[in-house]
Amino acid sequence: MRRLLTILSVFAVSVSVCSAQLFQSQPRQATDGRSASVVTIDGESYYVHTVAKGETFYSLSKLYDVPISAITANNPHVVDGLREDQVIKIPFVNDELDKMSKRKQARLFETHIVTQGETLFAISRRYEIPVNTLIEDNEGLDPAHLSIGQKINIRKKSVGDASPEQIENQMQEYKDALNSVSEDYEFHLVQPGETLYSLSRQFGVTEDTLIELNNLTDGLKAGALIKVRPKGVEPEHFEAVTDSLLHVDRVAEDSVLRTTLTVKDFSDVKTVEIAMLLPLEGTDQTAGRNFLEFYQGALLGLEDLKNQGIATKLSLFNTARSTDEVRRIVDSREFGTPDIIIGPIYEDNVRPALDYAQKNRVVMVSPLAVFQKTQSPVLYQMSPDPQAKYEKMKKFFGPDKKVVFVTTINRDFEFEQFVKPLLPVGYKHVDYGATLRMEQGAFESVIDPKADNLIVVSCTNELVTDQILAAISSVHSNLVARSQMPGSITVLGGTGWGRFGDKADKSLFFKLNVCYPSMYHFDRGDARVADFDQRFVSAFGTLPTPYAYRGYDAVKLFVGAVKTEGWTFADKVNGSQQTLLQMPYRFMQKENGGTFYNTEWGLVCYGNDFTITVQ
Repeated sequence: MRRLLTILSVFAVSVSVCSAQLFQSQPRQATDGRSASVVTIDGESYYVHTVAKGETFYSLSKLYDVPISAITANNPHVVDGLREDQVIKIPFVNDELDKMSKRKQARLFETHIVTQGETLFAISRRYEIPVNTLIEDNEGLDPAHLSIGQKINIRKKSVGDASPEQIENQMQEYKDALNSVSEDYEFHLVQPGETLYSLSRQFGVTEDTLIELNNLTDGLKAGALIKVRPKGVEPEHFEAVTDSLLHVDRVAEDSVLRTTLTVKDFSDVKTVEIAMLLPLEGTDQTAGRNFLEFYQGALLGLEDLKNQGIATKLSLFNTARSTDEVRRIVDSREFGTPDIIIGPIYEDNVRPALDYAQKNRVVMVSPLAVFQKTQSPVLYQMSPDPQAKYEKMKKFFGPDKKVVFVTTINRDFEFEQFVKPLLPVGYKHVDYGATLRMEQGAFESVIDPKADNLIVVSCTNELVTDQILAAISSVHSNLVARSQMPGSITVLGGTGWGRFGDKADKSLFFKLNVCYPSMYHFDRGDARVADFDQRFVSAFGTLPTPYAYRGYDAVKLFVGAVKTEGWTFADKVNGSQQTLLQMPYRFMQKENGGTFYNTEWGLVCYGNDFTITVQ
């Protein structure tokens, strides 16, 4: 074990982690009054302009040096006149570039040749050059349609001008500007860890539609700008997308035969043998690093069990996301006769190990993924059942609440599928997606100062959510200052809010009693978590992630249950007295002979008394 730990610790150092987070920022405004947001649609470039008070077709024609007819032709929705806060597109032409001689262009620019799989985000990061500069220096450059061999001008004096965060902000800004004027499609910026499966559920389209709209022959790339569905098309209904730590694309295997098996009695087992099946190699580097941390967290859990007098033997196997490799492992002498199997991670590799578990009536744990088809009474799924995700929120929608429903450009469609049937007659609607900025008055007109207000926000973007909360907070403060706020405000958000970082002002979460569901909430200020963090850093030299916490909980919960008294193994797990780091777990079968699903989603609630509770 010590030798294996040493080898894997070395492996941990060699793995690089891609942790780019994509944020949104407000569009820049050029010094001459023109918009600094330029987008490309069908090969044509346009300024994205938000109409200010008093602006006319004539003034905009002079400002951008284009005919009035060009403005009206590209914006049929404003032919009857301009209104403040309307978003329009105005043809963009880089006259300076057109007039520049080839010799001068060669002196000012170097040329980048697009290679297979490259995105504009990746190119901008490579040269540390602003995205806006690339757009302005390459007429018709479309981040959603780069082609192999395409030549891109790289302004030499701008190389090194943009930090990674600035580039990420600009890509989000470009996406938001494009969505505000695109008449045909809604666009999305792919973030690390997103898959065709998760995006199809988020936007209510099929995976095949995403592939066809974007010609995704090379798969998804983080930072790629893709079409997610035609504008005006209602999302299709899907079962809720998994918000597990691990996203999987699609299930290749049929479900296993359901039986009424019960696992064998472990009460006389002296040493609990554990087979852990993880894809440490054969996946991308980030995934390999995550699974390594899961294993490292499990090692610390086994240390605690040893101190409780529970003897264990852990055998780690690399499955490399291959069904054939899982089958070879299970058939090998090294696999032995485990009492508990943790893994495989991916559902499409599970068959050989599950066949062994059913035949020998041993417990099998799915620690990270939500399985869609596989059913077995020896299988325990730690990630919460997606169908139970929002159950604890229903209690907020009482008859005495004044409900406000807020939608945005960055809508959380899964969340909306749950919320919409609960909206009462007479609820108020605020459309934040209509413009890129929110007027405070929009909330002043819908918040009832004498009632308990429930504000439901459909938004997946951190910065936009922060802007909305700030606007609500301002109204709340004004009402309190005038002694007109005897009622309360509670804000509900989706599961993604638990992953918001420094861009979200958490003081607003406390002030507005924000609540959201979470499957892996943990508090680094908690004494148990802090102790684990200290041990993990001491052993492995890095701060643990949720994968490490899940690995710790997996062995504590299931290996610890072997020595726990109870009528059934499920009773032993549900009645566990082991100290865990993440959410509580309660396993139930939806039907006789089926998988045991974790039904516990935590509802994280911030209180205006500066407390955080997990219900």
